Amino acid sequence: MSGERGSSPAAGPAFRDQERSHPESVVAESVDAFLNRMETEGSLFGVTTALRVTARRETGQLGRGELSAVTGHYVRPPGFDAARRWLCDEHVVVLEGTAGTGKRAGAIALLREVADGPVIALSPMVSPHDLAEGDYRPGWGYLVAGHASPATEVESGSLWRSVRETVREAGAFLVVTVTPGVASIESVRRVAWRRPPLPEVLRACLGGAIDDDMVREATESGSADYVMTNVAEVARRIADGADPATAIQECDLAPDDRVRAWFDGNPSRRDVLDVTALAFFPGATERSFESRLSKLAAALEGTLPTGEASRDNGADKLPQGRTRCRSAHGLITVGRVSTGRGSRCAVLFKAPGYRRRVIAELWTRYPTDFWDAVKAWLDGLVATGDDLPVAAGLALLAEVSLDEVEDSYLDPWADGQLGPRGRKVAAYVLWMMCFGVSLAPEALRIADRWTGSGSEDQRHTAAIALSGELGVRFPVEAAGRLWRLVVAGVDDESFAMEALGRLFVTLVDTEGGDAVLSELDRALAAANDMWSRTLALKATLSVLSVPGRRCSLAALALLREQPAHTALVGRLWAAVVRSRAHRENALAALGRALAALPVSPASTRDVTALGRAIAEALPPVDIAALRQDLRCARNAASPMRDLLDALGEP
Repeated sequence: MSGERGSSPAAGPAFRDQERSHPESVVAESVDAFLNRMETEGSLFGVTTALRVTARRETGQLGRGELSAVTGHYVRPPGFDAARRWLCDEHVVVLEGTAGTGKRAGAIALLREVADGPVIALSPMVSPHDLAEGDYRPGWGYLVAGHASPATEVESGSLWRSVRETVREAGAFLVVTVTPGVASIESVRRVAWRRPPLPEVLRACLGGAIDDDMVREATESGSADYVMTNVAEVARRIADGADPATAIQECDLAPDDRVRAWFDGNPSRRDVLDVTALAFFPGATERSFESRLSKLAAALEGTLPTGEASRDNGADKLPQGRTRCRSAHGLITVGRVSTGRGSRCAVLFKAPGYRRRVIAELWTRYPTDFWDAVKAWLDGLVATGDDLPVAAGLALLAEVSLDEVEDSYLDPWADGQLGPRGRKVAAYVLWMMCFGVSLAPEALRIADRWTGSGSEDQRHTAAIALSGELGVRFPVEAAGRLWRLVVAGVDDESFAMEALGRLFVTLVDTEGGDAVLSELDRALAAANDMWSRTLALKATLSVLSVPGRRCSLAALALLREQPAHTALVGRLWAAVVRSRAHRENALAALGRALAALPVSPASTRDVTALGRAIAEALPPVDIAALRQDLRCARNAASPMRDLLDALGEP
């Protein structure tokens, strides 16, 4: 079922031919399609509009908003005081716990109590060696969430001793979170992290909006193994007047007793197929659901035949399958779902939380032959165009068995086994993992492995993944890895450059576009030969020329939304217009962007800011030459006039 990591069957020639056609459109189409689908279908997969809008940046300096959101109603779990004491004494502590126990929030709360300065979230991919060589500031707090050390246990112990001494000598504080199974690090204190009691969390979040009876009702409905990140949504719904038990169940805090009991009852083959199909295709119409269900049944027949004796007991009857979904099935019902353009009738689980629990029970209970059938079924569906539902289902399976998802699906699909459709879904899976429970660092690890040691197809898949939701969570890491692909030059560098530009567009919308520009700025500064500088200039022009989602130039949108980066934008534009090899293309791109802008006060402000930024970065002689070139394309009724004015034309 699961081959050796990184290996996969060779893709057929038809898929490979499709793969090579119009590669420059693949990244933009994949990112835009995902965003559009999530707008209308995200709620079917547990990703609400609010969750997408508030998707956090996993690395960098934590803002006041996130710090306040974590510490404002924080409830100290068991072990917090011991962790605080050790952090004060030794300056480094490791929090170990399963997904959903609130390790990241606990780390932030600890750092806010002991550190006077800012809190900086470091990359989960940072090595112990890099941590030991880090430049820490006195009184600052540092966080590594979801870390997995690549070193051996012996090497790791020695390195972590160096980390502890470096952080302590700097007067800084470091908290690292890990999941169980990471090699023991005897040289650094580790604290077993657990959730605080649910009633205490609800009281802290709701205050006077919840009374003892409501707390009791919620506690009876909720699970001791609840996911911390879901509690805020429960609190919000209860505060808005929702029934506590309903809010608990809909936000997946309810215990899984009903799902487990259903499986304990040894359900029929058809019932198991029903819940399996629905787990990967929630909210499908009855016709669509039945079509996929029949394909799954056929796949399972190939790996686990039913046997002639069990087929309808020889009776010439047509099975009334739909009546089970509408009435008799223990976990499934039929209801209406919103489509963004109205609503439609669809097959659903009776409670949204059932989906995650069904996938967990399926993995725990059924053998390899069953999962071989699921693999063949999903391969077939992806090859014929199914994408987002499959990706969402696999992201949930990754919470239970990441190895299965990585080895059986992600690696072969990213390697071109199913052509461009498989690559797109592999990227979708990594994006959906960013919305899951503590899986974003693992998604980054997989993309990093593809960029460093993957095949050409896997590198292309990584480029797509890093330019979307994964890049939103890890902007600095995504920009760095995409630049690494550009520099490697083992494939068509234009694909990596396009991904870098698409990442810039994505990040401009989430206030993180400076990560891409800063990476290019560093590349230009470090270029010490003609080849390196030419490559950096080409990539810089590619990024600066990319249109924004709501503006003719993403760089203009960045200036409007984040004026603090004006000097950086001006410096990069100045670099490309000063280059003889790139000047003509740079001016052409600038002209197209300005021509597409409407004549408005907002456009005038944007263009003026850009012109002044470029002028600040250019010597006077180059400003005069630039004005002369732009004057040739000048249109008095267009924003080109504003740019010339900003450049200081008399």
